[in-house]
Amino acid sequence: MSLAETTIGRCLEQRAGLTPGKKGVSDRACCYSWEQVWHISRALAVRYLKLGIRRGTHAAIWSLNSPQYLFCWLALELIGAVPVLVNASYKDKELADVLEDSDAEYLFYGSHQGDLHFQPVLDRLDLKRLPKLQKKLLLEPVCPAQFEKGPEKEELDLLREAAGKVLPSHTACMLFTSGTTSRPKGVLLSHRSLVNNSLAMSLEMRWNQDDIMCIAVPLFHCFGITAGVLCGIHTGAELHLLRECRSMEIMERVQNYKCTVLNGVPTMFLALVRNPRKKDYCLDSLKSGIIAGSVITPEEYLEICRELHMEKLQPSYGQTESSPA
Repeated sequence: MSLAETTIGRCLEQRAGLTPGKKGVSDRACCYSWEQVWHISRALAVRYLKLGIRRGTHAAIWSLNSPQYLFCWLALELIGAVPVLVNASYKDKELADVLEDSDAEYLFYGSHQGDLHFQPVLDRLDLKRLPKLQKKLLLEPVCPAQFEKGPEKEELDLLREAAGKVLPSHTACMLFTSGTTSRPKGVLLSHRSLVNNSLAMSLEMRWNQDDIMCIAVPLFHCFGITAGVLCGIHTGAELHLLRECRSMEIMERVQNYKCTVLNGVPTMFLALVRNPRKKDYCLDSLKSGIIAGSVITPEEYLEICRELHMEKLQPSYGQTESSPA
């Protein structure tokens, strides 16, 4: 494989041009074509430029998986900002530590879901610790009709100028990893690293635009960004997003949306195959996936392959610093 000298934004533009009308991003409520993903991401990029976000600006995203999370991330990538991907489960001190360590200037946060209530934690933030934090912005649901018109000429010129300055060597995002100590450490990953790592995965796994990827791993993790989002952009596969990684939810989505690809950690796969309700679901659409994140025994691996009838389940070793596999 030859290394691709390109950026995440240019990969998205190319995907929208190749398969504009094909399903690109979906969840239980909505479905967006790749052309709509491109238009929405561009429109949000213009909005962020007007807010003062520029190349190199550190903008944190703190939310569960959702289309609006993904659109925000892509918009920031288009203009060369540095998304800081924050664990959705973080509480007061953890959130403050990450925002302080990352020099975050903007914070995009999600709506409350289940036991996760983002706003109360934000209300308790000690802003004296965060002198660089300028704005906290709610990630709102996106309606494609809002963006059908497209940017005005002046806005398009502004976006082209900003996007034209983004290079493959520039930092694409900051992710936090605990490594061998308890306090998470920020890892800076370039466009070149993320694009090529995910491109290699896509080629080796032979994924294509007929695949539907069940994205159950969190987008704040490198696994979700590379083996999920970027592989979908490279191949044209549909990205079906789940807010949380729960066995019953995964089985329902795989059955109802005919997902062909499922990536995850060993505990996720073992919870699926050992769930007594598995017999109530048809998971025959699954063909392949990547299993990574922790050790798995040969016996457990074979059990998962046998129970899910997966033709190709690829064990992978990775670390955040290597983007990740």
